[in-house]
Amino acid sequence: MPIIKKYKNFINMNSLKIIITILLLYKSLCAKNYVSNPSFEIIAGTSTGAKDFYCDTGGCKIDSSTSHSGTYSLHCSGAGSNTYQILPKLIYGIKYKLTAWIKVRNIQDASFIAAADSSDYKYGLYASNSNIEDCKDGTCDDKFYKLEYDSLMNFNEAHHYHIAFLIKPKGSNPTGEFWVDDVSLEPLYTNILNNVEVVTWKQEIFEDPVDILLMWKLLIVFFSTGII
Repeated sequence: MPIIKKYKNFINMNSLKIIITILLLYKSLCAKNYVSNPSFEIIAGTSTGAKDFYCDTGGCKIDSSTSHSGTYSLHCSGAGSNTYQILPKLIYGIKYKLTAWIKVRNIQDASFIAAADSSDYKYGLYASNSNIEDCKDGTCDDKFYKLEYDSLMNFNEAHHYHIAFLIKPKGSNPTGEFWVDDVSLEPLYTNILNNVEVVTWKQEIFEDPVDILLMWKLLIVFFSTGII
């Protein structure tokens, strides 16, 4: 019978990497809001006049005549007008909630769209003025209405992500304008991984081939939602 030597308490670097990854993932998901300058209060020399928000069509500018909070909202007018912001890297496979306070006026043959999606525009989270009962007919400009929508972000990892607000033409004579303020994009559940408690661990490595034993005992591992 061969003599088998055992080495106890051998540190496995791959195991340490798993724990470090879990901690970094937890930290990244605790961000309150992925949108920079969400209330358009920081002025800059961008195409919209608001820091970190851009407009390819020239139809979007900050507006001091009306706002949900603070001094400014962002106003876009004309079919196809849009404003957007490039977002930091998102964690895909979990739910996010998009929130914005909006006014729309005379949206006809078109839809107001709020989107958070990947750089290829194939996957993401999309909402429209039709999600708000008072805004379905294309006009709700007496006050700011809360647009809120959540969805599983099931796209693959992309080069970048963005949040955008636009008037999307649907017919032959699209018209409309909108105001948006107080925008947020956040994980629906900030504590995706609530707790990991390693109460005991034991690892033994034997000299004989393939005789490797790794034992972990984990308690209180709980995922609120999503697949990571």
